[in-house]
Amino acid sequence: MRLSIWIGFYINPLTLEFFNSICHNLVTDMRVFGPHSLESRQQTLKTTNWYQPHPVKCILCFTVLLLVFCLVNCGEPEYSQGQALYQQHCASCHMDEGQGLGRLYPPLAGSDWLVDKRAESICAIRNGLEGEIYVNDTMYNQVMLGNKDLSAVQITNIMNYINNSWGNDLELVTVDEVRTALEECR
Repeated sequence: MRLSIWIGFYINPLTLEFFNSICHNLVTDMRVFGPHSLESRQQTLKTTNWYQPHPVKCILCFTVLLLVFCLVNCGEPEYSQGQALYQQHCASCHMDEGQGLGRLYPPLAGSDWLVDKRAESICAIRNGLEGEIYVNDTMYNQVMLGNKDLSAVQITNIMNYINNSWGNDLELVTVDEVRTALEECR
């Protein structure tokens, strides 16, 4: 589906015209840039080949812009929203690097509890946690306060940040999975 959207976007005539105008402006600005008179700038704009719409040039420009976009935005996701929410709601106990705090608060980095108790992890973020738990064969019995104001989307962002930080390489959590888990743990 995503490929068909990109192909449709790629060959859409309005899109071609849009990118042609971007390329035209970039090139003519580069050619006209400098201490030229207004008349010489207008003459340059009229005589340059970039002034007329040309699909091949537009496709070339679009391809370059797409490659730049992919180089900047493709690859490993940053989980920046989850990181910000983690810092605000979780890091004071679980620490910035998810290492926990001695025998008071369990680590999230390399935590077997996150792997084995995925739904419980989601519920713990919303409702808190009380009683003994074992993380990496160590017992913890400290009250974890819940975050009732966090939405399902925010909890999803936190979980995905935790699941993919500090050496954790766990499957992404979906919003639907979080909503289902929250319904079951009410």
